[in-house]
Parts: sequence; C-alpha cells; structure tokens
Amino acid sequence: MIMIKVYLTIALFVSVMVVIPAFAGEKITVVGQNVQNFFYSLDRTRTTTNAVVLSNYNTEEGRTVKLNAIVGALAPYKADIYTFNEVEAKPEAMQLIATVMSQKTGLQYQAIDDGFDYDLNDPDNANGVIKSGYIYNTATIKPHGESYATGWGFAYQRQMRLQTFEQVATGERFALSINHFKAGGEYDEDNNGVTNREKRINNMTDLLQALGSALDPDILVVGDLNSMVGEECLNMIEKAGYEEQILKYAGSEAYTHCFNGGEIIDHVYANNTMAQQVTDVKVLPIANPCSVNVETKAYSDHNPYLVELDLKYIDNGFSFVKSTSVIDGGEYLMIGSLNNKLVAASPVPENKSYAYLYTTDVEDIDGVITVANGNNIFTFEDAGQGLFYIKDSNGRYLLQNPNGNKYYVTVAVSSDKAQAHPFSVTLQADGTFKIQNSKSNDFFQCTIYNGSTYEFALWSNLKSGYYLPYLYCRMSTTGIRSIMPYATTMANVYYNLSGQRIDKPVKGLYIRGGRKVYQRSLVWISSPQR
Repeated sequence: MIMIKVYLTIALFVSVMVVIPAFAGEKITVVGQNVQNFFYSLDRTRTTTNAVVLSNYNTEEGRTVKLNAIVGALAPYKADIYTFNEVEAKPEAMQLIATVMSQKTGLQYQAIDDGFDYDLNDPDNANGVIKSGYIYNTATIKPHGESYATGWGFAYQRQMRLQTFEQVATGERFALSINHFKAGGEYDEDNNGVTNREKRINNMTDLLQALGSALDPDILVVGDLNSMVGEECLNMIEKAGYEEQILKYAGSEAYTHCFNGGEIIDHVYANNTMAQQVTDVKVLPIANPCSVNVETKAYSDHNPYLVELDLKYIDNGFSFVKSTSVIDGGEYLMIGSLNNKLVAASPVPENKSYAYLYTTDVEDIDGVITVANGNNIFTFEDAGQGLFYIKDSNGRYLLQNPNGNKYYVTVAVSSDKAQAHPFSVTLQADGTFKIQNSKSNDFFQCTIYNGSTYEFALWSNLKSGYYLPYLYCRMSTTGIRSIMPYATTMANVYYNLSGQRIDKPVKGLYIRGGRKVYQRSLVWISSPQR
C-alpha cells in the first residue's frame, strides 16, 4: 500500500481542564458522532460552520477552529474508540483528528486505514467525498482484520463500514459497524420516484446482509441512520434481533438532533450477545445548537453518544441459523431436507478413511437448529481463489479417493491439510448450496438410502431424489440471533432478516401490527440486491 506523507499544521488549544473519564477498569468506551462535514481540503468549500466558525471557515484557520471544537468536546471522555460520520474521504482528515486527539488527551490514537482518497478535480466525486471512519487508542484497542464496506452504492461504501476490534487487556473482540444512511423526509422522492424511506431500506438491506460475515459474533451497530424509531429500516434491524441501546439506557427524552424539537436519529443497536456486554449508553448534549450556547460551542447538528462496554465471553452453545454465505473459519451444519424431515451430515467415522456421510436427525425451531454437541460441525477454511477446505469435527479434511480417471462418490478424509480438496460453495436460488469439489466437479447431495437411511454423497449431476444441502451457521460465527423472515410494507417488496430481498412470498404470511410478516419457511427464495 502506498504510504501518504501528511504535513499537518496544528493550532495550539486554549488550555482547558480535562475531565477524568467516568468509566474505568477494563471497561471500554465508544464515542460516536456525525461531525457535519469536517474537511481537510480547503478548496471544497464543504466544512460546515455552525456556530464555532463564523467566518473564514474555508481556510486553514477555519478548519482548525472546527477541529479544536470537535476534539475539545470529545477528548475529555478519552474513549477507546471514536467513530465519525461526515468526514472527508481523504486519509489526511482522519489522521488529523487522530493526531490532535492524541495531543489533547496524552494518549496515542490511530486512524483505521480504509484506503479512501479521491481526485479533487474529478467532478464525479462531487457527491461522494464524505465517509465514516474510526480512530482508536492503541494502548487499549487493536484492530482485528480489515475495515470493509457494508454498503455498495457510490457513496455508501464510504459511509457504511465494519471493523472488528480486540481489547488489549482481555483479548475479547467485538464487531463495530459505523453507518450513515440516506437523509431526508421519509416520503420525499428523487427524480426517479424513489423515496428516502426506500433508500434507507436499501441501506439496511445491505447492512444486515453484510453483518453475517462479521469476524466476531458480538455486533454493535452505530451511526447516523437518519431514521426515528418506527421507520421501516429500523423495524428491519429490530426484527433481526438487535436492540436499540440509546432508548434502553437514556430513555425517549434523549435526542441526538434538533429535528422536530429534538429526536433520536443517531442510533446504537446491539445484537443479543453484544447487548449483554453493554453497561451504559449516554447522549452527550455538548455539540448541537439545541443543547449548547450556539455562540461558542455548537460545531455540528448532531450530539455525540457514548457507549460503555464490558467485553466478556458469551457461550452460545451449539445453536445454528440458516446461512446465505460462507466465511473463513465459519462452522456449519450441512442440512438435508427430505420428506419434511431435516438431517445433518455426520463425519466419516474415526475408524474409517472414507465412507458416505450418514446423518443425524435435527429440528428447525423458529429458524434455529440446536444440537447437543459439535459432532456434526464442518469448518470451512479459506483455500484461495474463492474456494474452501472443509474440515470435520474430528479435525480431518474432506477429499475424494481416485477411481481410475474418476473419483469415488464416497467422502474420504485426511488429517494432512496438504491432501485436502478445495471446494467451491455457491448459493442457489432456493437457499441451498452447491458444494462442489474443484478436483472432480462432483458436489454434495443428500438422499435416502435403502428406503430408510439418510446419507450424503458426491455426484457429478443432480440425480432424481437427491437434494442439495442447506448450510446452517453456528451462532457464535454470525452473531445473528433471529432469522424470522420479515416483509416490508412496500407493495410487492419483501426482505428476510439477513437483509436479502426475496423475489416472491413464502408460506406463513400473516399480519401483525399492520405489517406483513412471514412466520417460518424452510425455503427462502432470494436474490441479493446491490
């Protein structure tokens, strides 16, 4: 990666007393805020003034005044992680905030490198020059894995990001999703007749789908979602098992924005295991004109929020939910659905080097399969080029024995990874997966053997009475706790709770609270939208 040398001119701060943080010990804090267009570049005329910069705001002096206001307000909390919306999509912007935050607090902050930059002279960048980003205290936090997009629009890939962090003191991790959704009135339309409500639904659709690939099961979703509780996109994440934490801890009287006299449009959502590790959430009335003296302190139209976390291990047992994707290190059940019966593939017995994969009966209850132990778990490991090695619960890798110029249809195993065969894993329209050996082109199929025994074998074509498997992912891998499919109230547009748009209704439609909801179905007909 090309290293960018940045020359920064930092103004001296007026000396102020730094407040001792309210939280201590091994707890960590996350502070987030939309800082309303903080730009490093001076020729974009984009840095928003509010009250703290009354003139010359598109100068180095004006930028410094706004920067000092941001850092001066947030530094006393000495957060372990700060997240920001509406920062210029150039590396210098976040680096500057991290540098000044370090100077102000006496700690060492580092910006997460997301690789974003843009050509100041390119007119195509006019609407895509802001991003969301992170800085973190290097003494207490370190990133795990890379930052990546959870949105796929031109601007939203910069404004919707996911990063997993690890607490240095404990080794515990959590995934932190920072987001900025489409702004504007719910039913305001663009020139194509698409409402802001629909655009935010698309934002949430992308987000929920991407969260299934988080590198840790404990997921915290924060940011300026530009939505009040009750709007469709927030219903989607709540139906997916995420709980709003600002309302839980700060109450409905809290507000993050001056809209309509004060509303919560910035949000903190935690999934089931993450919610067990949230110990407090506060809205900090220190930034927007509704909360502070506008002549001296207001630097944004949003107030920041503070989240206190006590990270700890949460044991999810052996519970699995239906998956729509596969990730490196993911633990899965390979599920066959035959004659209204579900079976999970079992590994080749320890005393054998090859066999059919016989099965264990399982039951899907409200979208969750729970088993007594890990005997039926298959772990998918990255083999490069989009392929995966598959390891069974006995620690042996799957392959096929040669039969002349072909391969036997039974499954062979080896404890030597060098002997493993790479498999492609392709989601089908009905929610099953084609798990295909790249060496033989044979793929896993489940059938009934001798009228009673269920088994998986590898064949080169789909035979009559043979079915492709579903994959159910262990909850401790995805972090998703509920997958009851949810339908939006938009006519003929439906989404399940992995954020996937589904092409047609599935069984179990009923009405609850004026909303269309699907109770259960073994088959999801889906086509992810980008």
